[in-house]
Amino acid sequence: SETEGFGRVVAEAMAAGRPVVAFAVDAIPELVVAGATGFLVRPGDTEGIAAAVSRLEADEALRRRMGREGAERARRLFDIREHARKIQDLYDDCLV
Repeated sequence: SETEGFGRVVAEAMAAGRPVVAFAVDAIPELVVAGATGFLVRPGDTEGIAAAVSRLEADEALRRRMGREGAERARRLFDIREHARKIQDLYDDCLV
């Protein structure tokens, strides 16, 4: 994608334990840790996307490691209890 407001599919892939290859646009770099949970590529660099996918295809250990790290990151970032706490904090701040 050339633009991403949030990158829901990226978050879902990470939660599913899959490494991510994406253009470094909008909020995507806030989700993907380059080299740890996947690869970020300059916007429009289709050769870079292909090279990153090929690298993952060729290296099972790398795929597994990035998948595990992505799943852990997704759990930390999108835990429903933490999300609910943040919403509650926001409401509390608005009521003060």
